[in-house]
Amino acid sequence: MADNINSITYFFRNKESGYSINKVFKPLLANKSDKKISIYYAPCYRAGIISIIRNLIFVYRHRNREGINHMTGGPHYFLISIPTCHNVLTIHDMVLLDNTKNIIKRTIFKYFWFVWPLACSDVVTCISDKVRNELIERFKIDPEKVFTVYDPVDTIFSFVPYTFNDRCPRVLHIGTSWNKNLGRVIESLNGIVCELVIVGEITNEDKAKLIYYHINYTNFCHVSDTDIFIEYKKCDIVSFPSIYEGFGMPIIESQTVGRPVLTSNIDPMKEISAGAACLVDPLNVDSIREGFLKLIKNKKYRNKLISMGIVNAKRFNKNIIAEQYNKIYNSII
Repeated sequence: MADNINSITYFFRNKESGYSINKVFKPLLANKSDKKISIYYAPCYRAGIISIIRNLIFVYRHRNREGINHMTGGPHYFLISIPTCHNVLTIHDMVLLDNTKNIIKRTIFKYFWFVWPLACSDVVTCISDKVRNELIERFKIDPEKVFTVYDPVDTIFSFVPYTFNDRCPRVLHIGTSWNKNLGRVIESLNGIVCELVIVGEITNEDKAKLIYYHINYTNFCHVSDTDIFIEYKKCDIVSFPSIYEGFGMPIIESQTVGRPVLTSNIDPMKEISAGAACLVDPLNVDSIREGFLKLIKNKKYRNKLISMGIVNAKRFNKNIIAEQYNKIYNSII
């Protein structure tokens, strides 16, 4: 091992691949550090052979020979081009393997995205115990090499007091991809007087459901963090009964702002919310509906969740998370 590691190079996926991972690391990169930091974004976002080769060459050319290379997530295969360097790999979820049905593609993803990058890493970090446990079980890697380091909540979010609108609560639903469960949320709100605010592009199927169930809704797309914060402040309840997550950022964002959140009674949502959320069966419309009604009608229960959530969100302070990463970086020395 090197005796003096004083620099860290962060590799991010191409910006066109999505903003979520960059968002997670933004507060950490803004944190003061005694180490020199370099940041690189991959030139290609597709997973074709030419794109992969270009990305591998890019990472090799910009590798940190003396310090630490941190692959922040997504295309883990970046590390295959720098196996002899000191590398940290962050894994956010296993959805790539879980959602790939084609055997050939699944095998390629298994080795390029997991088996070989894991072998090229000094340390692996996972954003929840759920992801960590799945990774260890599937790939039989040394548990002492794998650490859980939670995502930090962005400092743009802060507590804002409010008066709950029990006549027509504003329900904020974050995300519209397949796992965000918008369809069942729409069905569950049938007959409940409320305004549903949806962040993300709505499919034609869900639009039809909104019309069929006579849901009063507002839709926003391509919103900034500042816009999201404004929506958190304006809402009465945050809807997040997702059927699959690696972490569940809206849980701690809503808790930080001081809003009750309805989420799924599965991991990692149970792990992240730590009892400070209304937990429902994400596959059961009646369960989701009962959760919404309980939050709307039971003031004592709602306020208890808000108070517990404010305390829970402190676990995800950027300084706490940054210190955990610093300890990991220093352990590689």
